[in-house]
Amino acid sequence: MSCLCALSACPAKERAGRPGDARVDAQPGDASKAKEAPPREVETALLDTSVKPCEDFYQYACGGWLARAEIPPDEATWDRSFHVIEENVEQDARAILESLAHPEGQLPALPADEAKRLGDYYSACMDEKAVQGQGLTPLKALLEAIDGVQDLAGLSEVLGQLHRYQVWTFFDWAVDQDFKDPKHNLFYLDQSGLGLPDRDYYLKRDAASRALLREYQKHVARVLELGGASKAEVEEGARAVLQIEHKLAEIAQPEDKRRDPWKTYNKMSRADLARLSPAFPWASYLGRLGAAQVDSLSISSLDYFRKLHLLWQKTRAPQWRAYLRWQLLSSFADTLPRSFVEEDFKLSALITGIESLPERWKRCVGATEAAMGESLGHAYVLLHFPEAKRQRARRLIEAIVAAFIEDLSRLDWMDATTRERALAKAQKMLALVAHPEKWKRYGFKVSRQSYTGNALAAAEFDSAYDLTKLGRPVDRFEWSMTPQTVNAAYDPLRNRMEFPAAILQEPFFLPAASDAFNLGALGMVVGHELTHGFDDEGSQFDAEGNLQTWWAPETRKRFEQKTRCIEKQYGSYESLPGLRLNGKLTLGENIADLGGAKLAFAAYRNLARSGQGNPLRIEGFNEDQRFFLAAAQAWCGVYREELARMFVRVDPHSPPRFRVNGVLVNMPEFAEAFACEVGTPMNPAKKCSVW
Repeated sequence: MSCLCALSACPAKERAGRPGDARVDAQPGDASKAKEAPPREVETALLDTSVKPCEDFYQYACGGWLARAEIPPDEATWDRSFHVIEENVEQDARAILESLAHPEGQLPALPADEAKRLGDYYSACMDEKAVQGQGLTPLKALLEAIDGVQDLAGLSEVLGQLHRYQVWTFFDWAVDQDFKDPKHNLFYLDQSGLGLPDRDYYLKRDAASRALLREYQKHVARVLELGGASKAEVEEGARAVLQIEHKLAEIAQPEDKRRDPWKTYNKMSRADLARLSPAFPWASYLGRLGAAQVDSLSISSLDYFRKLHLLWQKTRAPQWRAYLRWQLLSSFADTLPRSFVEEDFKLSALITGIESLPERWKRCVGATEAAMGESLGHAYVLLHFPEAKRQRARRLIEAIVAAFIEDLSRLDWMDATTRERALAKAQKMLALVAHPEKWKRYGFKVSRQSYTGNALAAAEFDSAYDLTKLGRPVDRFEWSMTPQTVNAAYDPLRNRMEFPAAILQEPFFLPAASDAFNLGALGMVVGHELTHGFDDEGSQFDAEGNLQTWWAPETRKRFEQKTRCIEKQYGSYESLPGLRLNGKLTLGENIADLGGAKLAFAAYRNLARSGQGNPLRIEGFNEDQRFFLAAAQAWCGVYREELARMFVRVDPHSPPRFRVNGVLVNMPEFAEAFACEVGTPMNPAKKCSVW
């Protein structure tokens, strides 16, 4: 239940690619010997010089790329940073896995059991013939358990089983740091159980939303039919699924209301939970889950679990069984015979606009990554990430932190006591760079003959692993992402930032490039994550990760006044004609984007003043201009309309155009760099400023 603030939204489905026969033949350390190509600090081919930088800087910086950009048929979005890096990383991961899947494949520095487990998991996924032959056999025991549900006692037993395999029916659970006790982990329960991405898909009554729900019901029916239900059971079951999910959507909190950690942290005893939902056998559920030791927990919404109890009382056992069966089949669809895979793809296409199913090797790379991410990451780091790169990145991160500490001393809206506490938090903030120091080991059994069985074993292992954290001290150094993840994140509970190895490469980072380039691209990412520690959500956690009121009331009031300016600004932007951004939902990320750009620029200027900058014009641009171009060109991207509509509902990040222009219109340094007169679109007289 961590309030993790990531740099970008996570893709809903695995990406597609090209077939091949790649093999790992490099040895650890080869990456450090490779020569880097001469860096290009400004990609002039990306520019649209028909647009003035002071009119629309995003179009100026990215317009040439946008004019030529094509979204691959198996993607819902495409950009020149995240997706290009992901494509390269994915090819690297494929080479590793295909080598380890080979009888003679090996990577000496990787533990032998982990290497074999990776190769076997990937091989089982790639063996489509074996998957077809097994059918639903690996799910037989769970399907039979679902068919046996007659009452709440039976429901609690099955929910415990399904949740152990991370099939999130009705609600979900997690083990994470206690919001008010940073030394200990706590058991959390949260709203869940929808088959569509957000509650709005069920509750909006416009013609397009009603049409999508009709198609969704048909999809549910087809999955139930594939699962062996009779025609009568299919029709009734699909209606039951929609009825239950519609009720869950009605009682669920909207995403923009879930940003307040004080409202989503409701710690209670087992007895308190029993009083909230008195007819549900929570002891039976927790025992079946493997969490019988839980004596205290937190739930995200008192109202949700109170009304969930009423929902269980008003629905009948046959409806539960249809819903549970659908959720199980849907959760493991990617591991089942091709008819399930294709049907699952149809739903993805309906929601995101994606046009073709990703090729199997791509899906299998993603599946192996999901099951044993750190083991695959360990192999990736050994082959593709030199230590020198990590050290250069650390230097830039330190420069950003120093810039923030310096900035704190100049804030005129913050009182001295709050400033002192903010300084302590910044100084204690931990930066995890590239990869873990201690690698996670995956102790579950993998068979080359059962992909679905392996997926079940991996999910059960993850659940058991998380449950072992109860009663143990919080590990502040445990990563939430793998090294091959192209993203970055800030965790307010542990007061730490994460920068995986995969994001520490072009176009975000080039060790041989100038500080202007690296701080414009990667520096904005670092500053973004650091600022999350002090955005509308992160600022409610102190240096130790405690949820508490550590700001002076007047300072908090002035801060909120400043954030309302940001909320209003982004709430005026349209992602599509007539479709405005949710200024409340995106507030934290917008604050982080603005703070990140300001901090990165300050760090660049500090290094330049120390004599480490390069004042020469490169490709016609001075250092300040190269900084802003690097920052903007890292975000050149396009979306399918379906995904754009979904992201407005569920994604706390603004679309790329506004992550660039929405930030730069508030920076006098940008206006000065490109000589933008006051009143031009990129230099409005009124500006928003927080950090």
